[in-house]
Amino acid sequence: MCLLISNRALLVFALLAACAGDDAPALDSGIDSGPPDAAIDAAADAEPEPLPEAEECDITVPELDSWRLEADGTLLLDALGRIVLLRGVNAGGRSKMPPYLPFAIAEDGSDFDTALAAYMDEVQAWGFSAIRLVFTWESIEPEPGAYDEEHLSRYDAMVDAAWERGVRVIVDFHQDVYASIYCGDGFPLWTIPDDLLQEPPDDCSTWFLGYLNNPNVRAAFDRFWSDEDGVQTAYFALWEMMAERYGDRPGVLGFEPINEPGWGTATMEEWEPAVLTPFYAEFAARTRKLAPETLIVVDATGLDALGATTTLDDPGFSGLVFAPHFYDANTALTGRYEGGATVSAALGSWDAVGRAWDVPVILGEFGVSHLTDGAIDYVRDHMDALDDLAMGGTYWEYSLSGEHWSQEDMDLVEGDGTERAAIVDGLVRPFLRATAGTDPASHWDPEPGRFTASFLPAAEGTSEIALPDRLYPEPPVVHLRGGCVDLDPEARLLRIRSAPDATLVEVRIDRP
Repeated sequence: MCLLISNRALLVFALLAACAGDDAPALDSGIDSGPPDAAIDAAADAEPEPLPEAEECDITVPELDSWRLEADGTLLLDALGRIVLLRGVNAGGRSKMPPYLPFAIAEDGSDFDTALAAYMDEVQAWGFSAIRLVFTWESIEPEPGAYDEEHLSRYDAMVDAAWERGVRVIVDFHQDVYASIYCGDGFPLWTIPDDLLQEPPDDCSTWFLGYLNNPNVRAAFDRFWSDEDGVQTAYFALWEMMAERYGDRPGVLGFEPINEPGWGTATMEEWEPAVLTPFYAEFAARTRKLAPETLIVVDATGLDALGATTTLDDPGFSGLVFAPHFYDANTALTGRYEGGATVSAALGSWDAVGRAWDVPVILGEFGVSHLTDGAIDYVRDHMDALDDLAMGGTYWEYSLSGEHWSQEDMDLVEGDGTERAAIVDGLVRPFLRATAGTDPASHWDPEPGRFTASFLPAAEGTSEIALPDRLYPEPPVVHLRGGCVDLDPEARLLRIRSAPDATLVEVRIDRP
C-alpha cells in the first residue's frame, strides 16, 4: 500500500500521483539541486586554523531601548544596529484546538501560569530567540463582534512570558483548509453560510487535500477574498483590534496576516499576484495605522511550500518580511530522508525571492516526523542551510501535549515533555544571535560539538552567540581572534567585544 505519513505538508503530490503502489516514483519538487560544491564541502571538513585562547573581559550587557527589529534590505537589525538572526519554533499544533494553547492545562485553567512557565522555560533552554505564536480567529471571536477576553488575556501572558526570556514573538493568524469542520482550523464557523456547512470527517489524515478537492473549502475562500457577506471586513476588524492590542506590546516582532492561504476556485498562478499580493498590501496599510513600527510577516501557499517557488509578487511596503515554508514531499511520502542538495536548493530558492524583493527571509515552517528514517539529518540539513544563508527559521512544531491535530505529529517532544532526540539533536545548536558588524558566517559540527563563526566587526558594539543549555551544561572552551569574551551562563550567551584594530573576528567554541 502507499505509505502515508501525516504531517504538515501532507503529500499532495503523493496522494494525487503516487498512491498506486509501493513502487511509486520519486517526486519532482521542481527544485534544481545542482551539483555538489566540492570547495564548500572541503572547507567544512578542513581542520580550522588554530586560534588563540579567548581573552576574557567584562562586557556591559547592552541595553536595548526597544525590542523592535527593523527590516533593512535583507537584514533584520535591532535597536543597536546589530544583525539579528532568529531561530525558534512554532507553537504549535495543539493551539489549533480548544482551549487553543500549545500546552495542556486543567479544565478549570488553574494551572495555566505553571504550565506556561514550563513551556517557555524549555524554549529558552533550547537557546531559541523567536516563537511563531499561533492564534485562530475562531478562538478569539467565537461569535460575531464578541471577542473572548479570557483567551486574549492568555495570549497576552504567552507573549509576555516569551519576551521575559528574550524570545521575540510573531503573532500568527493560523488557518488550514479554512475551518475545523473541514478538518482544518482558523476561521470561525459563523463566517460559513449554511449551504457550505458539513459534518467533520472521521479521518482527517488527508486534510491538506481539502484545498484541492473539497468544494466547500474552495467556496469559503472565494467568499473571503471577494468579501461576500462582509467576511473580509470582519477579518480586518479582528486584525485592527489585534494591532491595537499588540502593536506596542514588548517582544512582538511582527504580524502574520494568514498562514498558508487558500486560493479557492482560482488558478494559483493568477490568484497570487492579482489577489494575494494586493491583499497583503492592504493588510499592511490597515494595521500600520495602529502599529506603524511592527513588521508584517507574509507567507506563501502550502503548495508553494512543496516546491519552494511562488508567483506571489513583492507587496511593496516597508517593514516587510517574507516567511515561506518548505516541506520535502519525497521524504514525507517514503518515510525516509535520502539527503542530497534538495534542502539547500529549496532554501536558496526562497533566499533568492528575498533578495529580489530586498527583504529579510524567515523560514516560517519546516519539519519532519520523528519516525522518519534519517530525521536528524533532515533537520540538520535545514539548519546547515539556514546557517549558510544567515537566514532565520522556526521549526514546526512544539506542543507540550499528548494530543495531535489531524493525526499530525512532528513535535519536538512527547506528550510528557520528553525530548525526541531525532528532532531536538538536529535542531538545537549555537548561533550568532546578534552581530555587531557585517557578513556573519557560522558552522556547527555536532560530532565534536564545535561551533565556528566569523564576521567583519563594526567600530564598536557587542555581538552575542546563543549557547543552549543542553549542549553546554559546563562552560565551553572558547578560542578567539579579534576581541575578548564574557560568558553569561544565566542568559545562555557568549558576548564578544571586538578589538579596536580588528578587521575580522573569528571564534571557535568547543565542548569542555
